[in-house]
Amino acid sequence: RTVVREARFARLKTDFVSSVSHDLRTPLTSIRMFTETLLLGRVRSEEERREALETIAQETERLTRLTARILDFSRMEAGRKAYTFAPTDLGAIVRRAVAACKPLIDEGGFTVTLELADGLPAVAADSDALTEVVINLLTNAIKYSPDERRIVVRLRGDGAEVVLEVIDHGIGIPRAEQQRIFEKFYRVDCRRTTEVGGSGIGLSLVQHIVTAHRGQVVVESTPGAGSTFAVRLPAAPSAGSDDGADPGHRG
Repeated sequence: RTVVREARFARLKTDFVSSVSHDLRTPLTSIRMFTETLLLGRVRSEEERREALETIAQETERLTRLTARILDFSRMEAGRKAYTFAPTDLGAIVRRAVAACKPLIDEGGFTVTLELADGLPAVAADSDALTEVVINLLTNAIKYSPDERRIVVRLRGDGAEVVLEVIDHGIGIPRAEQQRIFEKFYRVDCRRTTEVGGSGIGLSLVQHIVTAHRGQVVVESTPGAGSTFAVRLPAAPSAGSDDGADPGHRG
């Protein structure tokens, strides 16, 4: 069993390197092509020039996010990822993440509906890290919803917790795969996964970040009917309370 497990892990790492190389090559090719077009004066109008510059900006942002994700993963694996916790409005986090994903949402023709309950308590959180969680979940929902392009992002209270749900109507995940998708490098073996590419670390990052926030991430999914990823986080203690002491900085 040990030999089989090690061989499988080695294959997953090889697939990871291959996927990352592909993910890097695609935006770099696009950036180079549009830069050359501008330098050689091949644009015929101001509108075309603006479109080329917008594409370069979008692909640069895509490269930045991919690089940051890989660096974060490396730090987490080495136990060197630090979080800075402060009382945080999850609604603001959701809006920031949706804004960051807007080019991808528009490009794919998706409709993203926000259902954010009023009066929710703050959570003790690292806002940048939780923004990355929402972006990862939104990106996954977009990747794996080729037909029904509707996504709901819901924020609600549940007792002493705040619950974030990202709901898609995509291809779904077989029950046997639903726990394994949080393993590093693991990707569901299906045609859609091959088509969209990816590194296989996004959901591993999500779980690491949520666990560091004393929360839990779970998935409910039916093949062919979509998936709901739910992130449950404890509400921040009210002023003057000693419950749930500030987590401080930890990896």
